[in-house]
Amino acid sequence: MRQKKEGNKLIFEAKEPASITAVSINTIAAENFYNSNFWHKVAHLLFVFYLYESSKAVPASEYANFHIKGYRFHNFSEDDIMILKRDWQIVHDFIVNIQENYSEEDAKKEYPKLSSIINKQITYLDTAPKYPHPPRFRLRKRLVSVIIQQTFNGSKFEKLPNHYFSNSDVEEKCAELTRFFLGWSMADILEHFGVSVNRSKKTELKQYAEQVIIRMFGGTSNKLSKIEMFRKLGYIGKSITISSKETKTEDTKLMSVDFDELTELFTEGDDGTLREKTFEDSDLYHYFHDNKLLCIIFQENKPDENGKPRLMRFVNG
Repeated sequence: MRQKKEGNKLIFEAKEPASITAVSINTIAAENFYNSNFWHKVAHLLFVFYLYESSKAVPASEYANFHIKGYRFHNFSEDDIMILKRDWQIVHDFIVNIQENYSEEDAKKEYPKLSSIINKQITYLDTAPKYPHPPRFRLRKRLVSVIIQQTFNGSKFEKLPNHYFSNSDVEEKCAELTRFFLGWSMADILEHFGVSVNRSKKTELKQYAEQVIIRMFGGTSNKLSKIEMFRKLGYIGKSITISSKETKTEDTKLMSVDFDELTELFTEGDDGTLREKTFEDSDLYHYFHDNKLLCIIFQENKPDENGKPRLMRFVNG
């Protein structure tokens, strides 16, 4: 683990994804999920956590100097198992298709797509390193971070009333919400969900944007970071306001920049030794690679007689 500043406090997060077991390209085609090597590894997990107590990358041999902070016996929830099963099945079917439709020589050209095309389709898992190096299943960093924060920071994440097993489930819900709320003002939406807004004076409505997203999905928290589904699936909530002329009103803030991390020259390789750091090793890359921006878009109505923008209306989600 490593420490990360979130608001006014320091929290623990996963330093990297957690490797589980080999993808086993030569044998996975004959497996089903519940008799697979992967499921035998993740059905019951013992996590032992240690803190990465260095401001720069060190070789694996120096990990002995880091301190163990605790442990956790972990069993995944039924919803989590459904997502893990779906992810595993996508990898399984991809390999089966190659083995059934390509020669052994041509298959070698297709397997590298595991770490590109297929990794974009799966939710809790990814695979690394790139073929022809023996690829392994890994739990994504964001999923391990939730487990860590539940263990050490006492974080309690709200569960939404509906079940979401993939990005397509979330996109389907967003389309449904857009059809229903299209043209509503933010104040009207908040009133619909019982969140009071003072209409008698100019109100900074953007601060309510995350609450709007959460209420639309049936939650009660004020921050998307407090919703288990959004954290595990990697959704970051952003509100975007466009002017009455459909031009932007301001830039969108993203991640805070850790300049120490940004200027690191080396990182730890898969073999435990140090190597030159690339863009794919950076926090910036992982921010966009592991997360998705869930944007709620409002448009300002035409200004009133005093030239002030009216309450924003919902145009897309």
